[in-house]
Amino acid sequence: METARFGLRSYRGETSRHAHPCHHQLILPRGGGMLLSAAGREGRVTGAWGALVPAGESHAFQADTGAAFLVLDLPAAASPFDTDTLHRLGEQVFFPLPPAAWHLAEAAGAQAAHAPHRLADGWRDWAALLGQALGDARPPRPAAVLARLRACVEAELARPLTVAELARRAGVSERTLQAVCRAELGVGPHGYVMQRRLARARALLAQTALPLAEVAAAAGYADQSALARAVRAGCGMTPLQYRRGQRG
Repeated sequence: METARFGLRSYRGETSRHAHPCHHQLILPRGGGMLLSAAGREGRVTGAWGALVPAGESHAFQADTGAAFLVLDLPAAASPFDTDTLHRLGEQVFFPLPPAAWHLAEAAGAQAAHAPHRLADGWRDWAALLGQALGDARPPRPAAVLARLRACVEAELARPLTVAELARRAGVSERTLQAVCRAELGVGPHGYVMQRRLARARALLAQTALPLAEVAAAAGYADQSALARAVRAGCGMTPLQYRRGQRG
């Protein structure tokens, strides 16, 4: 049976895509960050954001120069984390560290730098406490999820947005984001983004003289034709007709 490995690690540059068939890999930032692609998601491990790469999932990453991370390889067959916690973190891949988990990571990082033998001897107790801290983390409040979602959408509306990215930026799994959006907004995340694109397009058409191609780009539509289809579906008229009507 594979045993857990735990320690402070540094990486150089970019790694090729690979997988760990027998263990999950928990990654917590200690300084700097990394861009990680795993399980169909992409995000950064930095600050108060950790990541869990599930066993068998293909992944690759590019670490910042001089970055350091606490890495815990958790045997899939004998993890100190409970099954529900592993499933939730593995589904999200990227997750915000609750205060208790963040403090545990800080303490372990300091010990890894100054007394690595103690950390090696006590990793099981540390891992159990971390698993409890992550497992006890309260589900995020819908209002907080929506606030992060709205901030992300308004800031990034001019470019393509995937549900996976929105969930990561909101700090929840895709399933949780879908549930919160449908319960609170009446539409899924994709539907909400489409609503906000149309709202921005309508505002630009009514309040500016921007060419239609620039309106389309600012609202995140692929081209002027996509803008025209969206405005016709939402307003029953062409973009030019809508603009004239607002100024009539």
